[in-house]
Amino acid sequence: MLAAPPADGGVARRWSRAPSEKTHIRGRYVSRVIDGDTIEVRVGGDSRAVRLIGIEAPETIDESRPTECYGPEAAEQTSFRLEGDRVRLELDIDKEDDDGSLLAYVWHRGSLFNRALVSGGYATVSSLRPNLRYSDLFAQAQRTAKASRRGMWDACFAPPKPALKPKSELKEKRELHKR
Repeated sequence: MLAAPPADGGVARRWSRAPSEKTHIRGRYVSRVIDGDTIEVRVGGDSRAVRLIGIEAPETIDESRPTECYGPEAAEQTSFRLEGDRVRLELDIDKEDDDGSLLAYVWHRGSLFNRALVSGGYATVSSLRPNLRYSDLFAQAQRTAKASRRGMWDACFAPPKPALKPKSELKEKRELHKR
């Protein structure tokens, strides 16, 4: 007995191959940015959500929760850099998440965009097995961004700056020390 063709035309099967069969998908256009770590690309005439592997950008789209610190900036950076442009997708062991989004490392103009987001302080490292191909690279980028207080590391996690004292208070203190 012959099986009926899949309802999706075999698209899911094409994206679920073993790593050795299909690890790079060249020249896909980013049709829109969903948030800082999720984009939509054109794949074979269809739009497909792509979740960037190994990183976590602050959320902006969950209406049941408040927008997270630096979420709008992360989404804006991803949109500015990728929307309407061509990218190369690199797949790892797990090809899809539970929601059916494609999981990929995104290469843009010769650079690993996932790393660029972490390096700029727009995202944090989120290493989930089994997709760990660049986890060390992302961890190093995060350490550098954190130490340099880039992006969210300055806006969201920096210690509060000491309040400046009014000049009159400083003048009084100087007067006390002179006595």
